[in-house]
Amino acid sequence: MIMKKNLFYLFAIVCSMSLFAACSDDDGDDKDYASAVVGDYAGTMTITAGQEIPPMSKTINITRLSDGKANVKVAGFSIPVMMPTPTDINAECAVAPNGSNYALTGSTKVSVPLMGEVPATVTGTVSGKTLTLNITVPGAISVAFTGTK
Repeated sequence: MIMKKNLFYLFAIVCSMSLFAACSDDDGDDKDYASAVVGDYAGTMTITAGQEIPPMSKTINITRLSDGKANVKVAGFSIPVMMPTPTDINAECAVAPNGSNYALTGSTKVSVPLMGEVPATVTGTVSGKTLTLNITVPGAISVAFTGTK
């Protein structure tokens, strides 16, 4: 009888332990990083295309595409003499945390006279309300931008 009683208590303890077990918390990488960088950033753009062009004021718009993707848009991009007709640059960029900042990486194509559609890389960092962005067309154009929301 004592053996049955001890087995019953052991069974009760094992069953009660299952009440304290829990499923793991879903702490996957499901954070909406793109929402953290969305906004209009007004600042200064410097363009180097064979020679440095005087800095100009520009606003870059970042919109959310999905949790880890954002669209970076430079509206009315032009380079005096080389690209006098303004064009919009839109680049789909991956957004990832980088310490307390967010890193942007992507690519797009830019229409350059005499060269046609050429690939461009877009890299940047959002730190607080400050965007630092670089757009590079290999061997032709380098754009550096710094602005704030």
